[in-house]
Order: sequence, then C-alpha cells, then structure tokens
Amino acid sequence: MWLYLNNNKFQGKLPSSLSNMKNLTLLNVGENQLSINLNLSNILLSGLISTGISSLSRLIELNFSYNNLSGKIFDMSGDMKSLKSIDLFHNYLCGAIPKSMIDLTFLSHLNLSYNNLSGPIPNGNQFQNI
Repeated sequence: MWLYLNNNKFQGKLPSSLSNMKNLTLLNVGENQLSINLNLSNILLSGLISTGISSLSRLIELNFSYNNLSGKIFDMSGDMKSLKSIDLFHNYLCGAIPKSMIDLTFLSHLNLSYNNLSGPIPNGNQFQNI
C-alpha cells in the first residue's frame, strides 16, 4: 500500500498508528510542517533503507528495528538535523557506521545492535566520549 500525504499543510506529528499499517510500502509526507516520529519496527521490511529518508528535515525519531533490512546504513548528511533517536537494531545491516552521524548534534539515542556492522566508530560530537 502506498500513502501519499505530500504537499499539504499538515502540522504537528504523524500519528503513531501509522506503524500499525502492516502493508505500507511507501509513505510520502514531504512538503509539510510535520515533526515526524517514524516507527516502522517489526513489520518485516526488507531490502535497503531508502536514502530519501535523509531529506526528512523534521524527522525526530527513526525506528526500523526488528526487520530484515540489509546493506549499508545510508549517509545522514542530508537535512536530518532534528533527529534525536535512531533504532536500527535486529536487522542485517553491514559496513561501517557513517561518519555523517557525527553531524546529528541532537542525537541522544542510537541503537545499532544485532547487525553485521564493522569498522571504526566515528569520532566527534556525541561519539567523542564513547
């Protein structure tokens, strides 16, 4: 199922009930004034994480935990400056943690456990005191 809500005048937050839409394969909420908590955990998503997510400038929480996502974690150097929480645990993600994560200065919660990540942990900002 595809849900297009883009180019409207929606404000506030997306309802958490969107995470109950088990057949949702595309969600487009661009060009709105929404603060977004995107919780798509445990709905059997598979494949790569779309790099289009990095254009969600009002994204506050990103939760793709307990899915079957694979590939590398996308570069987060886009407009995601409001992001406070990332949960990508229990997937099949591989490669290194992107260095662009150090630019997420509001990030206070990061869970990447139970993946196949390798390489160095980025150094700087929040990662400096690890």
